[in-house]
Amino acid sequence: MKRYWKIVILPLFIVITFGVLYVHHAIAKESLPQIELVNVSGNEENREDIIVYGDYVTYESSVWESFRLSTDGVKYSRDQNFLEQFNAFFQPQEIEKLMNEERNFMRGKEEDPALFVDDGERIAYAGPSNIYFESNELEVDVLDRESRERKSFKVDIPDNERTDHSYVEQVQLLDDTLYVATVNYIMEEQELHVYEISLSDETIEDQGAIVSDSVHSYFDVLNDGLGIQQPGYLVVRVEDIEWDEGMYTSELVGEEYFIYDLETKEKQVIEVPEEFAAAEEEYRTAEQDYMEEEQELDEEVIYPMNYTSIGKEELYFITFTSDGLKYYPYHLKENKPGGEKEISFDENILSGLSGVYPKGDHLYFHSNTGEDGNQKKLFKVDLESGETVYEGEIKLTDVPKETHAYNVEIYSIEEKR
Repeated sequence: MKRYWKIVILPLFIVITFGVLYVHHAIAKESLPQIELVNVSGNEENREDIIVYGDYVTYESSVWESFRLSTDGVKYSRDQNFLEQFNAFFQPQEIEKLMNEERNFMRGKEEDPALFVDDGERIAYAGPSNIYFESNELEVDVLDRESRERKSFKVDIPDNERTDHSYVEQVQLLDDTLYVATVNYIMEEQELHVYEISLSDETIEDQGAIVSDSVHSYFDVLNDGLGIQQPGYLVVRVEDIEWDEGMYTSELVGEEYFIYDLETKEKQVIEVPEEFAAAEEEYRTAEQDYMEEEQELDEEVIYPMNYTSIGKEELYFITFTSDGLKYYPYHLKENKPGGEKEISFDENILSGLSGVYPKGDHLYFHSNTGEDGNQKKLFKVDLESGETVYEGEIKLTDVPKETHAYNVEIYSIEEKR
């Protein structure tokens, strides 16, 4: 009998170990509250489009657990099964959808929406997201949704030996051409570059820089709000930043917005509304004053905050003010500004503003209101109609004792696509 003791002990050890883990998981799960998004006003259908990502935190018991909240209920990161734990918990909706629908195509690819494009009939990928001078290859993979035909190849990036490194900003697909926009760092300069890849010939047919500046400047391709359905143009913001080597400080000395048509290669400067530019300057001045301690710490002032969002046809210049929301649509196809629109909100909502998430023609934001900021309100604004179409409140149920709503920290608000 003694010679069989290892055979008996091993299964028993495994059973006890998994039992302890299961009990620990069950006890930990019991300590987490249920989180709900309760409708306050607006159409219930708008709530169905909302996904809230955040963290549930209780400092008194050292609990820090990420969650995902939708109309399907709340799911904590610890609720994931073994296979789900290999995927990022805060996953963009476009990537999650592609992974569910096209698992084989997505295998081995980076989970970055900037590397994908979906024109309704085909899905295309170009990567990796970061390309260093040791490697000059760009991988291309295209799947026809209907025929299921797949074209995969690699192309050499020309003149890559002069580039320190590049990263992919945007991928778009028009007819037989895949357009890949990258930011290339070259010594003390950087450039926003576009490569035109022929799918039939599997080669780079054309390339060129559409803007270049010092390495301290900043290029921002604003198309991200459109997801992976792209319109055939790039909308770009360029921040011209001057760097003081002696003081190790930087200063914004210029800013420009432009639209670049991928097929015609035409570049048109976008006229920025004066009020939006003035609000941006006021915020920077206030920020500088605060850094220099010229602002009284106990003085509560609501400073303007600027955001941009690209919808189906407009670029929105958005400003939160002490009275509410002002924004200025810019018609991209006609290349002309529209009129100002304004939406009012209560002061306690604006003073508690905690997160703003532009999503195409919609704008989401949440605010900490009530005593001690323990009420979390969430709003959805339709930028096309100029109306607040949804207001909700995040509430906790089945709450462990001594837990308050401010233990919920919102990380992001996504829109189901």
